[in-house]
Amino acid sequence: MLYERPSASARIASPHQSPPEAKLRRGRAEILATSVALLAGLGACGGASSGAHFDESACPFVVDPSQVQGSTIRCGILYTPERHESPTQYIQVPVLIFKGQNPTEPPVINLSGGPGQSWADLGLDQITASETQSWPMDMVFLEQRGTGLSRPRLDCPEQGTSESDIDFAIRCGADLQAQGIDATAYNIQEMASDVATFQAVLGYPAIALDGVSYGTAWGLQILRAYSALVKYAILDSVVNPTIPTLSASASATDTALTTTFASCASDSSCSGAYGELESDMANDLTSLSSRPLTLAGSATPYDDGSMFGDAVSVLALAPPLLPRMIAAVTAAIASGSGQLLYDSDISAIIGTDTQALSSIAIGQYFSVLCTDNQLVTLAQVQSDLAKVTPAFSPYLDNSALLSICQAWKHQQRTPADYSAVTSAVSTLLVSGALDPLTSPDWARQASTTLAHGYWVEFPGLGHDVGASTQTCPEGILSRFSQSPSAPVTSCVQSMTIAFAAPAQPVTVVENQQVRARLGEQAGPVGLAGSRSLYQRLATQSRIETLAGRRHVRQRIAELVKLR
Repeated sequence: MLYERPSASARIASPHQSPPEAKLRRGRAEILATSVALLAGLGACGGASSGAHFDESACPFVVDPSQVQGSTIRCGILYTPERHESPTQYIQVPVLIFKGQNPTEPPVINLSGGPGQSWADLGLDQITASETQSWPMDMVFLEQRGTGLSRPRLDCPEQGTSESDIDFAIRCGADLQAQGIDATAYNIQEMASDVATFQAVLGYPAIALDGVSYGTAWGLQILRAYSALVKYAILDSVVNPTIPTLSASASATDTALTTTFASCASDSSCSGAYGELESDMANDLTSLSSRPLTLAGSATPYDDGSMFGDAVSVLALAPPLLPRMIAAVTAAIASGSGQLLYDSDISAIIGTDTQALSSIAIGQYFSVLCTDNQLVTLAQVQSDLAKVTPAFSPYLDNSALLSICQAWKHQQRTPADYSAVTSAVSTLLVSGALDPLTSPDWARQASTTLAHGYWVEFPGLGHDVGASTQTCPEGILSRFSQSPSAPVTSCVQSMTIAFAAPAQPVTVVENQQVRARLGEQAGPVGLAGSRSLYQRLATQSRIETLAGRRHVRQRIAELVKLR
């Protein structure tokens, strides 16, 4: 059977972002053996169709040399309909499967965040055969359509130095359209159908879901449309379709910050060491807006937007370090040196990603974000912003993104697509009480309409509970994957946050290449002191990338214990 293929100009990203493209050739291919009845049933509801197939002739992922195709891994390209309701055009979605011992055990499908995060950046090449060969089940890493190693990848040219965010987005959309890419086909509904297509084509009787951050919205959509395929789901740091992010993320971030400040104030050791954190941070932002610091050892400026982005990053990934981070900035301003130094612990959080922006396909991000938030109004955005601490509101205003979505061509949906998800699948929803990106209340609300939904909030943790090495969350997640039922959560009551003590600043934190690119090419968004779109996406990418790497490593550690 021949498969229709888009032209190279429409389907191949720019050379500096492509995998070994010559190895991703199509031609004649046969559909892998699977149940004809299952395929027909999924085709009727938007899942697999007669043209979908899995090509293992080339593996676009870089893997550890110890991994052997067909023996310890299965790696290749899933050809999935660009539009499942009219499967005439097919796109390429890379898949990497680490094979487990028991082929009858439902595989764990890892759902990445972002939207737009790629598994290619998250350390899969460091997973050895000795780590995976005794796992009880297959572990699957499926790229999001339109991002990472997928083809097409919805990338955009860089934002011009004097180009506004809205003009940049309009130019990006026009560029994708000129390539023949239908950006409206890149949304959460089609992503869910990609997973159903994968399940049918590979012939798995059932699957398990492990979603983190935006991957939880992906997981909830799979539960909405394909519950019959899912044995259990773990949703970590939940994005709830009934609470569009543009209408609620500002207050979610502000609540996480103020809750952390209150926790420090009530802790004599923390308050004694750091004083009034909220007022210090507000004063620092004001000072940096007019007199930026310089990163020690460089000419790279560090302004108020940089500090706010770093504060959110630290709170998301290591909440105990936030007081120390703010204190370092306060001390640098007070010293009059004009230079900022961070200690090595903070540097490990903030300065790790050397290609922060490149890991997100911006066009895919816009398409998903705008489809998800198409019912959001400016009044809702402004109402949410009104709840925010005044000193922080310039950095949390989402009205620019709303303006972009009004101009971006995205899939039109009905209000029913944003209703609460109902499902009988046993589902564990976990939240960090100090998560600045996904409010714990979003997870709580999502759990109430799941017949077997169990929500657990962990004190002192931020974004991505599954990346934590603490015994309590690690044990709850591990036991649920072995026995998906109501978790025993008594250990949660004993969890507290132990704020880090002051440390001597010795290490420059920011990656100069990223800071120079994002700082110098930032366009205005309409509010004094606001960060550009590029800066916001870089902060998000940095958080998601590091959290994703930790999440993968922690999942591997948990599976190794099941040998």
